[in-house]
Amino acid sequence: MLSTPLFTRYALLASALIALPFAHGPLALLGITTLVLAGELLSRWLFFVSVVPTNIAMQYLAPEAA
Repeated sequence: MLSTPLFTRYALLASALIALPFAHGPLALLGITTLVLAGELLSRWLFFVSVVPTNIAMQYLAPEAA
């Protein structure tokens, strides 16, 4: 389920690293920066989607707590 976004994240960051030595000019650097930022945002999204909330507030939010 989360493997497709994970591989997309790897592809975005890898393509930015491969294109970095060939970047000449501000437009190319803007494109590489966009690739890196998209990969990082996808990484943050993956973290918050896949984390299991096991904190103290979970007791009050559970359905059997009522």
